[in-house]
Amino acid sequence: MKRSYFPIAFASALLLTAGSTASGGFKLDMATGRVPAKEGSVVEVAYDTRWGGGAGGALNVDGVEVWSGSGEAFGIYAWDTTGVASGEHALEFVARDGAGKETAWTAVVLVSRGESEETTSNGIPVSWLERWGHGADAEAFSQGIAANGRTVKDCYIADLNPTDSDADLKMTWGDGKPDYGPKSADRVYFMEGSADLRNPEGWSHPTNATHRYFRVRVEVP
Repeated sequence: MKRSYFPIAFASALLLTAGSTASGGFKLDMATGRVPAKEGSVVEVAYDTRWGGGAGGALNVDGVEVWSGSGEAFGIYAWDTTGVASGEHALEFVARDGAGKETAWTAVVLVSRGESEETTSNGIPVSWLERWGHGADAEAFSQGIAANGRTVKDCYIADLNPTDSDADLKMTWGDGKPDYGPKSADRVYFMEGSADLRNPEGWSHPTNATHRYFRVRVEVP
């Protein structure tokens, strides 16, 4: 069973990830308020109370406390959805700082059961290719170059029309901060920043005031 996570700061929104052996994994910021997960997958909550003099925290699932910790702690809580009823389930993480102030983040996990989707040999759903008129030649088209010069697989990851020569995911700058678009409701985006382009390991999320360079990472749920 594939699991992945992305630890984040105490002062930021909590991050959830979900994955299964069938669908792989994905990451979604808790601030968006919804995490789809196939029944039998593991939803992982990355917690970090080390920042801001953290005094501890607790995680509740459908109103029931499933984890709690004191002091400055960090780690992963894995919620196994095997046998969990289909439908919406509420997750809440409550963090306490050194002064006793509490901050809560909530998210809805939508547990569902479904059949595996037909895909090409490089993992592109045939239904996505049908959307752009290439259902009949799905396998061959999926291996090629799109109208915008990128691979069709790249267009699928970014959810861009592979038949549109102008389709592209672009960075913009406005109101003193970076942005990007177009955004698809069917994709998960991470704005990453770096203070030094010479350091290939220097990219991080979330961004902060030291970052001078920015990029967008896209993942398929």
